[in-house]
Amino acid sequence: MSAIDDIVDAIGGVIEKITETSQATNEALQQTDVAKETAAGLGAEGVVEGLGQVKQELETLITTLGGVSSSAEEIQATARAVGEST
Repeated sequence: MSAIDDIVDAIGGVIEKITETSQATNEALQQTDVAKETAAGLGAEGVVEGLGQVKQELETLITTLGGVSSSAEEIQATARAVGEST
């Protein structure tokens, strides 16, 4: 295995971690929705408001992770192309 193959594999590991993080963030988002509904049922408007902010921030994180994943995939493709041209 060449050094470039090692780089491609390492980037693949990064992509895998980003995917895992994105999945965990989605789970946290779902849990936030459940907690928000529960708080609303109890009339805890301050909690509902706070969890609304948490939800917005989690959604932003999910979007950011998607962009980072796309960038990592592009970098991996570039590294792979360099390896194939040598």
